[in-house]
Amino acid sequence: MSRFRVGQQVTLAESGKQGTVCAVQEGPVYLIQTAEGRHWVEERQLLTEPQTQSHQADASACLEPSANALWLAFRFPPDDWSHLDVWLINHTPWHFRFSYTFCSSGEALFSLKERTIRPQEQFPLHDIKAEWLNEKAYANITLDNRQIFPSQHVIEQRIRPQSVVAGSGYVPQLKHHGKLLELPLPLKRPTSEEPLQIRDISLLIKNLDTPVVKRPRPAPANDVVTVDLHAEKLPLNVGGLTSNEILQAQLRYAEKQLDQALQQGMRKIVFVHGVGSGILREQLHQRLQQLGFSDFRFSFHPLHGYGATEVILH
Repeated sequence: MSRFRVGQQVTLAESGKQGTVCAVQEGPVYLIQTAEGRHWVEERQLLTEPQTQSHQADASACLEPSANALWLAFRFPPDDWSHLDVWLINHTPWHFRFSYTFCSSGEALFSLKERTIRPQEQFPLHDIKAEWLNEKAYANITLDNRQIFPSQHVIEQRIRPQSVVAGSGYVPQLKHHGKLLELPLPLKRPTSEEPLQIRDISLLIKNLDTPVVKRPRPAPANDVVTVDLHAEKLPLNVGGLTSNEILQAQLRYAEKQLDQALQQGMRKIVFVHGVGSGILREQLHQRLQQLGFSDFRFSFHPLHGYGATEVILH
């Protein structure tokens, strides 16, 4: 079954020139009338329709990214559809460290390493030839934020011509006509049937101060205790909390563990905060200085790399 019909306006993927379908034969192959004459072309050489009245009508539709999502955005130049601009839009409240690779026909054509995108930021990536989308194109994105993911999160997004053009419209973040592709993030989003469990930070601190009855264990032989400050390791449910509330809970938990380590006569405490965006590490160091702990070291740790801070207590 052919994708294009006689009389339909199309764009030649290789040259970006516009034309009209004059005939269709088995294959399918198409006879295309352009300003330079008539040419027989294969279906894979036809990318999509040019920006005629139908596309101008689509442009009136406003594509607004939904909250708590990361988007791959394609910006369409006004007169030349043979090239597209590719952007990354962060519509979440979190920072991300990311690496990015665009591939077509099994070959990496563009790559970025270790960049940062801030909340509500639009990050320009690169431009591509429209014809590349016909050759099994995909984007590989590696995200790193240890407050959200226990490890690096890898996304491989297939990019097809019809997914880029169909349903396009005006993208306010780009102030231009384009298309948005949502990238899958394993984030739990609250719904009306699932109310937030804790919204008051005072309740959160109260829960942290509640003693937990555990079987007493002897102190380590080397008098060193390790405390993991990752959100999923805290002894409370952080579901529904904002990133700032989670950060305050992590710092409060660190203070509590410091008090316990001093009472138990520990010589050293190691806080595992991960690498991520570095916000938790910076806030932890500030809190340690405020509490009078000046003897702490942030260097390569044999078990935790650069994701831990060692505090000398005695």
